[in-house]
Amino acid sequence: MSSKFQNFWYYYKFHVIVIFFIALSIVIAVLLTGKRTDPDIQIGYVTDGREISEEAKANINKYFENVITDVNEDNEKLLSFIPLIGPRVDLEFASDGAQIILMDSNTLVKYKDMGALEPLDAFVKKHGMDVSGNTEVMSRAEGDNVEHIFALPMRNIKFLLDAGFPAEDYYLTVRVEYDKNKESNIKNKNAYAIMDQMLDYKE
Repeated sequence: MSSKFQNFWYYYKFHVIVIFFIALSIVIAVLLTGKRTDPDIQIGYVTDGREISEEAKANINKYFENVITDVNEDNEKLLSFIPLIGPRVDLEFASDGAQIILMDSNTLVKYKDMGALEPLDAFVKKHGMDVSGNTEVMSRAEGDNVEHIFALPMRNIKFLLDAGFPAEDYYLTVRVEYDKNKESNIKNKNAYAIMDQMLDYKE
C-alpha cells in the first residue's frame, strides 16, 4: 500500500474540498432551477432606478391570474416584472422579452414608428378613453394612411396608478409578437386579456 494512499487526506485535502464545493454548487443550481416557475407573461417598465414593491407585484399577480392562460403548462399562472434602464430597454426589443411595456415619452417616440408596438385603437374605443389631446401616442404604420394609437397615457389607467406607477409622462404599450409561434401568440393574448381587465378596473 503506497504512502499516498495511507495519507490520502494529507495529499488530497485541497482536491477533496474543491470537488465538494463544485458538487454542492451543482446541487443547489439544480434545486433552484427545479423550483423556478417560468412566467406566462412579462411586464417591462422603463425606470429611473426605482422598482415596484414585492407587495405590488403580488397584488398584480393575484388580480390577473384568472384571466391569463398557463402558457408553459406548469399549473401556475405568473406575471413577472422587468425593470428596464439604459441599454436594457434596447435589449428588450431585440429579444423575446416583455409583452406589456410601460415607458416614458422618449422611449415611446423612439419605438412607436418602428413597428414594434401593437395598435391599441380597439381598447380606446371599447373602454371609451379620450386620447385626443395626446398626439404623442399616435402614428402611421409604414404603408398605412391611417393614424393609429400605439400607447395609452398612464393618467387614464387607475389600476396602475393605484399600484404606484407615475401618472405623468408615462405610457402603457403592448409589444408585437417577437416570434410567430404558439407560445408567443398565447403570451400576446395574455397581454390583451390583462389590458381589458386593467381598463375595467374601477376601485
